[in-house]
Amino acid sequence: MRPDLGMIVCLIFACACAGIARAQEPAANQEQAANPGQVTSKDRAALTQCLSNAKTTKSAPEGCIGVVQAPCLDAPGGQSTYGMKDCANREAMVWDEQLNMAYKAVLSAFGDSDADGNGDKTIKGADLIRDMERTWLAFRSKKCAVASLQMAGGTGAGVLYVDCYLYETAHHAIWLNSLVAQ
Repeated sequence: MRPDLGMIVCLIFACACAGIARAQEPAANQEQAANPGQVTSKDRAALTQCLSNAKTTKSAPEGCIGVVQAPCLDAPGGQSTYGMKDCANREAMVWDEQLNMAYKAVLSAFGDSDADGNGDKTIKGADLIRDMERTWLAFRSKKCAVASLQMAGGTGAGVLYVDCYLYETAHHAIWLNSLVAQ
């Protein structure tokens, strides 16, 4: 049986059209499609703009939690299990960047300070801050593992874990920033 020449021409035309459409996508969408699960410049810009607006309007920065995740969930594929995990993970990574900057700022601001320890001994601020951060990292991991127990054994467990990770990371970044905010 010979292949239908008309069918072959249609397939070639469809592939060419898909390539043209892809080339005309906005750069941020191409960036995300090329690197699923990776933070894009658009993700960073959305959170930075939201935090800047919150500071200018004296709004709670917690209102910025979800600024990357929400539109991602509304995009095609965002409601699949993979899509939900990817959207939460992308925003969690942006908040993790914020957290790391805030952590360094707190270390810089208070690292040389002496903190009252138990009893008569004093603790260097840097040691206290590092210990707090290590404890918090372990807490976040265990808290999110507990949150995912609701769907243990199912694909939803991963969604619950990464969603918890996002919210815990964002709240901790906001708290650290509040320690050094001017």
